[in-house]
Amino acid sequence: MSDNRNGAGGPLRAHLVGHEKAAQTLRKCWAEQRLHHAWCLSGPKGIGKATLAWQFAYFLLERGGSGGHGKASLFGEALPVEVPESITIDQDSQLFRRLQAGTHGNLMVVERGLDPKSGRARSEIIVDDVRRLSQFYSKTAAEEGWRIAIIDSADELNRNASNALLKTLEEPPDRSILLLIAHSPGRLLATIRSRCQDLPLLPLSERQTRNVLAHYYPDLAEAEAKGLAVLAEGAPGLAISLAGEGGLDLYGRMVELLAALPSIPTSRLFALVDDIAPRDQPDRPLFFAGLLRNWLGRAIRARVVGVEPYEVVAGEGDQQARLLAAMPLDRWIEVWEKMGRLISRTEALNLDRRQLVFGLFRTMESALAS
Repeated sequence: MSDNRNGAGGPLRAHLVGHEKAAQTLRKCWAEQRLHHAWCLSGPKGIGKATLAWQFAYFLLERGGSGGHGKASLFGEALPVEVPESITIDQDSQLFRRLQAGTHGNLMVVERGLDPKSGRARSEIIVDDVRRLSQFYSKTAAEEGWRIAIIDSADELNRNASNALLKTLEEPPDRSILLLIAHSPGRLLATIRSRCQDLPLLPLSERQTRNVLAHYYPDLAEAEAKGLAVLAEGAPGLAISLAGEGGLDLYGRMVELLAALPSIPTSRLFALVDDIAPRDQPDRPLFFAGLLRNWLGRAIRARVVGVEPYEVVAGEGDQQARLLAAMPLDRWIEVWEKMGRLISRTEALNLDRRQLVFGLFRTMESALAS
């Protein structure tokens, strides 16, 4: 948990891509003075939910105490406020610099804190993190205007933290707003969901994903950008991470190893895991795990709809066809679902990431051997 620094995957991003309708909903509610005190921004990981949350926080803080109230008319009533068509972020403004530096007193971010014993991020948001949120809302506002909190992500709240958050939701202070980022809103307590206004976000198109990627990696070759966008499946945050983590190289090595199925030599699997999971980057195998499951998912979807899957690596289509022909499609769907459960369990319980990679490959081997 951090009191007010940007915990949404890097600096405040000045441009929002693909979620204009959701952003307009928030701005319209503000202008019409019917802004709900809690919003759940839901959708797959990496599609821009945190970007939207931070941009709307900027929008509110920039307007200080206006809160959607227009100037008074001749007869005293407040005139309606025009709904802005977009959020314009001035990167040279003092507000932008303060948000970048994490020094604005009216903004707080709740996220997984560090475990003092291991020095690594905890696997969940604990009750002490949420109690600081209650203190933030209960004290007098540090500055004029809204008090805003972003929870990134609400999926990571443990039971006690969820119950503590529920108390805040039941008695929201005036001129406060809580923005919950939820990759899997079904994991939240029903009582929390019922007190939030749901704002679902959809994955971006391939073109939109490539536009975001080009902003951060303008020198990427066309084929590389296309491959990363395909692998990200509408999640530009994942595309950016894959570009920074050498995702295309990892993917190529994965496809090469899959060619050995139904029996992968243990020595080759160990060599790959050693390369993708250095001891100083314990979370890197999760990228690889996602790539492996997505590879199978794309193959299944292509078979269901009767199209040829796009080849990020030359020849992978033949490999996908060979494996899908070796077992009924419903069995492959079961394997894909089991792989998802293994990944989720590893993240939720903070289990060994290296063992996760072994487990995913062995799951495919076992299915083919049965």
